[in-house]
Amino acid sequence: QRSSIGHYELAEDEAMIVTVPECTDCAYQAIQIGSDWYASTDYETHQTSLTKAQAHTDPDGMMRFVVSERSPAGPDGAIANWLETLGHRTGAMMLRWQRLERDLGPEDGPTIEICPLAEVRDRLPHFTPLTTEEYAARIAARQRSVARRMIS
Repeated sequence: QRSSIGHYELAEDEAMIVTVPECTDCAYQAIQIGSDWYASTDYETHQTSLTKAQAHTDPDGMMRFVVSERSPAGPDGAIANWLETLGHRTGAMMLRWQRLERDLGPEDGPTIEICPLAEVRDRLPHFTPLTTEEYAARIAARQRSVARRMIS
């Protein structure tokens, strides 16, 4: 198991783009954002974490996550790998790899870019928009998963 932990500080009109290769040599890979105290934020009704199974991987094998308060796609949609800050202008971010079949090197780690929210589309080589309905379906699936996990 390996982890990469960092912090973010974003203005309301800024976004952080986190780029990391999809690791095919591990069973589980994920990104999660939370409060300054490393507490999870509302992952049940908002997208504040994604596993590689849930995330979109671009054709070049990279997963590009956008951390921001508002949707980079505008008010009428979202993007597949948007992580909502939920009013936390500062917070913690953690990436995890579990059940690795090999050790990780620097090329496996994340790169970070801060940019104005309005420039996110131009900075992503593969912009993957979701309709409001598609994003709502993702949130409904999260709620079902949390409910199942809390019962077991």
